Amino acid sequence: MATVRCNQPQIFPPGTSLGLYPAAAQHTGTKPHGSAILETTTSAGGSGLVEITNVLVAENTPYVLFAEVGTGPASYRYVAVRAESYVGEPAAFARRKAAARTLVRG
Repeated sequence: MATVRCNQPQIFPPGTSLGLYPAAAQHTGTKPHGSAILETTTSAGGSGLVEITNVLVAENTPYVLFAEVGTGPASYRYVAVRAESYVGEPAAFARRKAAARTLVRG
């Protein structure tokens, strides 16, 4: 079991419904192919935070978060994320967390 985190309120505004897909499902300009592994909603408190921890999320695996915000192809929004396991010593946790932030922002 691993965790996917994303805090991109400019892409996924608070309260947005989105799905977690394998990275290969991303198709720019259209909806992802296949079904979402999981569906969730960004936090509504203004932060837009998404945090998914589930047995269906595999560690060190690339995924994309997808949401349709608005209407039409311009409203299809993707963010690439990588699932991480945050188990171990605090220094290792900090390195993994920093790497996850880089992937989300990149």
